[in-house]
Amino acid sequence: MDNEGRSITTLEYTGVEVKPFTEVTWEHAEAEGEGDASLEDWRDVHRRFWDRSGTPVEDHTVVVCLAFRVVGCS
Repeated sequence: MDNEGRSITTLEYTGVEVKPFTEVTWEHAEAEGEGDASLEDWRDVHRRFWDRSGTPVEDHTVVVCLAFRVVGCS
């Protein structure tokens, strides 16, 4: 959805995994496409983001990992 509430793309979810933060794989982190150089970098960036948002992430924090593909754009 854009800022006006209009649909701008359609996603097809291809995978859902629920796991502790430290069990997120490099394959998932790399697929996010944020340019992290390693899994450790990915974890550091995500910990800092969630800390600033007031939701600290610990090693055992359960996260939901979504995989998807774009199937249509407006």
